Amino acid sequence: MKKTFLLLLIFSISCGSKYNENLCKNETEEDYENTVIEADKWLESDPENCKILYDKGMSLFKLKRFEEAIESFSMILKIDKNYPNVYWNRGICYHILGRKDESCSDFQNCSQEEKNNITMDNQKLKDHILSNCI
Repeated sequence: MKKTFLLLLIFSISCGSKYNENLCKNETEEDYENTVIEADKWLESDPENCKILYDKGMSLFKLKRFEEAIESFSMILKIDKNYPNVYWNRGICYHILGRKDESCSDFQNCSQEEKNNITMDNQKLKDHILSNCI
């Protein structure tokens, strides 16, 4: 029950970003799978496209394929350490997988802007996660 609640809160955070408005229109597992397949095709010709890597990572996240999502988010950080929401989303993946040290490191690396953009509804999640990093 706790994990389901946590995932629902996390989903609401990820859909609050302008970087994945289209991704949040997906409603089924098949839609997310198709996004991953299409992203892989595009990445063959443009492997450093952070937008495509981000959409792929978020789709993998929605599919609960957290290790693969971490890989996509990590690839983005190799290209652009300041890409919006990547540290936060990768940190959530680490948190779900119980990888506390990596999770806390990512949350500490979030930009102040990312931390300030967390909505009131998601403040509970932020507080829960960050309290585990103290």
